Amino acid sequence: IVKECREAEAWLKDKMQRQDGLPKYAPPVLLTADMKKMAETLD
Repeated sequence: IVKECREAEAWLKDKMQRQDGLPKYAPPVLLTADMKKMAETLD
């Protein structure tokens, strides 16, 4: 369980860093659907 949580945290951190590097008008890198999908894998 701990390993999966660490992987999810790394995934989220990566997506957030990518998003921070984009201009405000660019399409989002991180979507709510992606977050829900990741949450389901942790359940």
